[in-house]
Amino acid sequence: MKTTIILFMMLIIIASCHKTMEPWPTDDENKKDVDVYIRTNNITGIHADPSIYQFFMYDSLKGIVTSYSINTDNSSNHLQLRLLPGTYSAYCITNTNQPELWEYSESDHPSEIYLSSNENTGDHLLGSTKIVVKEEGVNNAAFDLDRKVAMLKVNISNIPENMNDLKINISDIPENLSLTGLYSGTNTISKSITQPDNQNTSETSILLFPPEKKATISLSSENLQFMSLEHDIDTILVNHVTKINIKLWPLSTVPKLDITSQLVLWNGRVIEEDDWEVIVPDSTCSGAGNGHNSVLNGSFEDSLNNSIPVFWELRATSSSYTPTIKEIENPINTGQKAVVISSKTYLSQEIAIIGGKCYQFKVHINSPHKEVEWEVWGTWQKGSTALTSLSQIIRTESQNKTDGYIDAYQGKVFRAPQSANRLHIEIKNMSDTEVTEGLYIDDVSIELVE
Repeated sequence: MKTTIILFMMLIIIASCHKTMEPWPTDDENKKDVDVYIRTNNITGIHADPSIYQFFMYDSLKGIVTSYSINTDNSSNHLQLRLLPGTYSAYCITNTNQPELWEYSESDHPSEIYLSSNENTGDHLLGSTKIVVKEEGVNNAAFDLDRKVAMLKVNISNIPENMNDLKINISDIPENLSLTGLYSGTNTISKSITQPDNQNTSETSILLFPPEKKATISLSSENLQFMSLEHDIDTILVNHVTKINIKLWPLSTVPKLDITSQLVLWNGRVIEEDDWEVIVPDSTCSGAGNGHNSVLNGSFEDSLNNSIPVFWELRATSSSYTPTIKEIENPINTGQKAVVISSKTYLSQEIAIIGGKCYQFKVHINSPHKEVEWEVWGTWQKGSTALTSLSQIIRTESQNKTDGYIDAYQGKVFRAPQSANRLHIEIKNMSDTEVTEGLYIDDVSIELVE
């Protein structure tokens, strides 16, 4: 009898435990949302954001890489990933919709992960950053993408009507591109020409990885059993277009080729001399921005992260003072939010730009109190080196009270120095004493003028 009671009680306990047991959490449940921002405005010829993104997240502690693909039909540069908490070396590459061209395993280091080229190589933009995914709070990342391909535009004229299968062959170009941006291997690609027009002329565009040394070009036709001699291509550069003009001349039954080439910027104008390129700028900058803001979270609509606006940096005039910033809903210039900074507080962000290009500056400031002294400083940079002597024109004079929000730059357009590739923009509240109202900031934008 005693044994029966004990067994019965054990069954009750087991049943009770089973009823209250929670399921084990899955990896997906532990993942956190990560807001990802893509910037391509430092690349010529980009008028819309790419639609295909491939992300690789390398966890150096585990030695594992995980890939994610995002296809999007909209033009937003704001994407979202879900990642487990941790620290990642993150890589983003665009327009890679051919899985068979990737070569890697999950245990490979990013330098050992390769994308191969072929006759249909896409307009690949590549960038990397470090992502720290936290258990709590806002998680975000920004990628500045650089183009990793060159373009050949091959114009062929005087094409015989019976040469309807003409192909362009490009040899001695790299076969692979690693996630760390290095090229390797040797490849030859062959691409059929575009259909000739009524003037027997065809122009074919080919995207390819730029070679370290000279590549060669030749033409071939299987139907006519024709293969031309190889011709050296003097220069192929990343983010440049090499224009090649070929004229076919019949010589009995074997065509003869006249070939000339010209190197130009992807979306610009270049005068080419022997081993020298002179970019011809306009005499003055004019026009309006292209609508793509290079400043991330420039309207401060994203929530604060650790009491600082996402993608912005905060500092004080001295180590003895703590900089402060608050998110506000009134007064605002546009949208739903703005920020206000206290005295001795500087708010800044650094962005990528193209040397020699024009940019429209807008920074909206509201200073209700006459005792608040403020200014906006822009600084062109070459890498981390400030080009101070070339930056005076993009620094406003010290000001005080304003009548509501004003644009500190009045929408002016400035040309970046040829040697610059970064811009540091900083908004300063230089007041020595705290006042009842600080310096209100909203709608900060830097846009390329095309």
